[in-house]
Amino acid sequence: MWPPNIGWATNCISLSAFFPRAEKERNSVQQELDENQLLLQQDQADRANLEKNGKMLQAQVHDLQSRLDDLQRALAEADGAKRKLLVENCDLQHHAEEADREAARISKDRTSLGTQLDDAKRLADAESRVGGARLPDKPNQCPWRPSCSGDGGCSKVDFFFLFFAAAPGYEGP
Repeated sequence: MWPPNIGWATNCISLSAFFPRAEKERNSVQQELDENQLLLQQDQADRANLEKNGKMLQAQVHDLQSRLDDLQRALAEADGAKRKLLVENCDLQHHAEEADREAARISKDRTSLGTQLDDAKRLADAESRVGGARLPDKPNQCPWRPSCSGDGGCSKVDFFFLFFAAAPGYEGP
């Protein structure tokens, strides 16, 4: 078996040529692996940061949703209070209008009563001037006018006589 097989020697030569190429490929694969591991670590760190930020955003959304619910509740309460105040305002306006109408009616009644009082004073003055000397013949007869019927009611002429008799400077018929 000697001489050694030449195929083996050629295989060794081709293997020795293959090692540097394989070493070069191994180094490039190792470098690529290191880069990928570094990228993986960076991606994992980014993912952790994103998850952390996502949880913080979820907490903020939850807080903002709570505030929104509170504000909506307060707005609903304010709307209810506004409606209540509008009804109360309407009721107060109605009462104020009624009070104004009542005040106008009372003022009108006061004016009317004042006029009646002035008429009664003039009538009393006329009675004191005219009726003191003459007493009626009948119990229901008007003491100021003999033409008055005895039924207790004076005619319009009698009334106007009495009214003008109360006027200053009137001396009678």
